[in-house]
Parts: sequence; structure tokens; C-alpha cells
Amino acid sequence: MTTNQENVMTTILVPVDGSRQSMNAVEAALDFADYQPFDRLVLLNVQVPIVRGRSFMTDADVLAIYKAEADRAFEDACKTLEARGVRFEALAQPGPVAETIVRVAGEIGADHIYMGTRGYGAAISAMLGSVAGKVVGLSDLPVTLVN
Repeated sequence: MTTNQENVMTTILVPVDGSRQSMNAVEAALDFADYQPFDRLVLLNVQVPIVRGRSFMTDADVLAIYKAEADRAFEDACKTLEARGVRFEALAQPGPVAETIVRVAGEIGADHIYMGTRGYGAAISAMLGSVAGKVVGLSDLPVTLVN
């Protein structure tokens, strides 16, 4: 008996912040592709919203800051993916980091999230909270954490 396997599209989300740990997550997603190819790889940079208060910053100033920070965060990941010939998308959004990662994962139909951890250790993570831990708690998707 022969079974017809459906052509399943797999979408991977990798939040990046320019850190070594987020690059390790990009590498882990690429390693995963050796065993289970994916159809779509999306890099996401989340910027903590700038509180302007009584500043003289215009909306254009804020957008320029977000863009500069996102470009810096994407730089190494984009170079690595381009050098390997991997097609990808890069998204940048302001917002609460963990919540934005989970929201975007849902919006793009992600099947898996690969993300770096900061490696602070249990004591500091318990005091500061962990974005990675929050994503694991908020998401119904598999989340692979990479140090």
C-alpha cells in the first residue's frame, strides 16, 4: 500500500538581537534543516518601545532609531544566511519582546521557534525574568532554546 505524503510547509521563526546566542539559534535552525527541511525562515527583531515623554523626538526620529537597531541586530544573521544561499525574511517590530515574538509566530504561521538565551544563570534569570522563558510559557509551538 502506498501513502501519499502531503507537501507540508514548515515555517521557522528565529528572533535575533545581534548577540552570539541569537546567531547560535540561526545556526541551530540551519542544522535542523539538514534533517527536516523548512520552506520559510523568518528572522524577527523586536525593539522595546521608546518612551518619549516630553522629548523632542519626532515619529521619524523614533523610526530611524528602530531601523538602525534592527539593521545592527540583523547584520550577522543576514550575512550568514546569504552566504549559505538560504532564502529568508527579516521583520522588525517594536513591542514587549516575548509577547511580540509569540504574536508574530502566530501571524506568520510558524511551526517552530529557535531562539538564543542570554546565559545569565538561574539566579539572575529568576530576578530579571527571561524572555526565552516567557516565550516558552506563552507559546503553544515547540521552542528550541540555544545558548
